[in-house]
Amino acid sequence: IWNSFHENKTGFAGTGPSTWYEADLFGGLDFAFGDWTLGTIYTFYTYPNGAFNTVQEIGFKLTYDDSAFMESRGFDFALTPFAGVYIETQDGNGSEDIYFEVGVAPSFALGETDVTLSVPLLLGMSLDDYYLDEDGDNEFLGYGSVGLFASIPLGESGNYGAWTLTGGVQYLQLFSDGLEAANDNGKD
Repeated sequence: IWNSFHENKTGFAGTGPSTWYEADLFGGLDFAFGDWTLGTIYTFYTYPNGAFNTVQEIGFKLTYDDSAFMESRGFDFALTPFAGVYIETQDGNGSEDIYFEVGVAPSFALGETDVTLSVPLLLGMSLDDYYLDEDGDNEFLGYGSVGLFASIPLGESGNYGAWTLTGGVQYLQLFSDGLEAANDNGKD
């Protein structure tokens, strides 16, 4: 479950709680094949404040764990490249659209500590009307992001699995006219 609450009435349609913008329900399975992982996910995007109608989407993400490859070449980090495609199966707002993303998530241990730093980089794109320009046409480049995250394990693995504390920051740069307009063109 993922939720988004906004201070302002973002897209408020006069129904439901005005600041509860989005509530997403999702579930998926990952399939590992050696250094490769194929992730699958099905998502229901809902908008309790009535800003949009529900959207359903299936996604596939292929990730490569290059840590052994990088280590064999003398590097102390992994790039962990990935690519994903997400296809809307139902869109109550119009046509079913297709989203595509590529990125890397370099990570490395911080000295002799248990702390791991990661610097994920992502580029989100529209294959079919996922992002729109000011004329309502497909705009290929949607957004880019870069982050800095630190993780530390919380004790040893036990009966309840392995627990990790993670914190960080992420910067988003919007490229799509539609994304900029939905975010008040960067105004406060």
